[in-house]
Amino acid sequence: MKRRGMGLLAFLLALLLLIGCQPVGGPELSSAPEESSLTEVSSEKIEESSVIVSEPPSQEVSSEPKSEPKSEVKSEPKSEVKSEIKSEPKSEVKSEPKSEPKSEIKSETVSDTEPSAYTPELWRADGNDGRYIYLFGSIHLGDESMYPLPDYVMDAYDSCKTLLVECLIDKEFSDEEIYQMLRPTIYQKGTIRDYVSAETYEAAKKVLQDYGVYDEYLDYYKPVMWESMLSDAIYEAAGITGDFGVDQWFIDRARAENKTIVELESAQKQYEWLGGFSDQLQEVILESLTEPYYVENNAFAITKFTLPMWKAGTLNENNNFDYTGLEGKYLAAQKEYDQVILIDRNIKMAEKLNGFLLTKNRGFVVVGASHISGEGSLVELLKDYGYTVTRVLPEEDE
Repeated sequence: MKRRGMGLLAFLLALLLLIGCQPVGGPELSSAPEESSLTEVSSEKIEESSVIVSEPPSQEVSSEPKSEPKSEVKSEPKSEVKSEIKSEPKSEVKSEPKSEPKSEIKSETVSDTEPSAYTPELWRADGNDGRYIYLFGSIHLGDESMYPLPDYVMDAYDSCKTLLVECLIDKEFSDEEIYQMLRPTIYQKGTIRDYVSAETYEAAKKVLQDYGVYDEYLDYYKPVMWESMLSDAIYEAAGITGDFGVDQWFIDRARAENKTIVELESAQKQYEWLGGFSDQLQEVILESLTEPYYVENNAFAITKFTLPMWKAGTLNENNNFDYTGLEGKYLAAQKEYDQVILIDRNIKMAEKLNGFLLTKNRGFVVVGASHISGEGSLVELLKDYGYTVTRVLPEEDE
């Protein structure tokens, strides 16, 4: 799967929630983790270049820190958030309490994929001192056919003391906390009509109305939140829900087993990245919602293409930055999207994983599948840090 053809742009934006950026739940999102104050994670402040966990190091680190990556670290685009909101949404962000996280481990369902063909992507990064982490690519939404996970994946998880995830996605917040978290995705001046063409606005509005998810308060939100609302509706209609997302499945299991859980990012930061997209990229996102390919083929592509490839471990086989066929604003938009959502985030996550490996042992990492392997991925960045990174397959455990 090439990421970068123009025909895939709309599909990639839909996959934002599925395998890329985790907490995009729409304006009514009522539960996502803060920058700090997590019960599962240490109450100490998480530094930019390291990961803090709640258990002490199992042994003293005697080895010298590994050298910085060989590849040049690209700076993260800054998403400026203005201090005042001059035009607030007409209706408050809804904050109905989310149901308590399920403590039961979902293991009674059976995958429709033959065991021999069910080999989701798993990697192991080893240091010279016996420390290691596993990297497992997540689909943030899913269905019951994904479970139970193969034995080689569960054996890797069971061998680790700590679960590392993009963020905890089931924490409850007050109305004010939710508003502050979503603030970067709200226009600080005017409404969406002031930033996109009337033709694009009306066409996108009609698509959301057809799915029953448009409300006038959305006019105060940026197009990325329109995309979130529509993709949620499409996924739900296809039976793809967060209840079966890989991240949440492992979080539930780790809690039931009293394992340490560590965040690599925060929901607040992720909304800042999404809200920080340029006006040009935001308009391209809104345009994509009006393409027949987006609406007509999205659910089909996910259930018949994305999920089977994830199960087979082939989702990232052609994971590279190919901009063939793109030009003008579409080329600029795709490059910006890649920089913000993939390149910069991968660099920061790799820094934190390196910090974890310098102080802790045996971590099982679950992040969006698009971050795991391919050009500029966590696998490549950890190799640059000096770790030995190898693909784990069922036969290697036999």
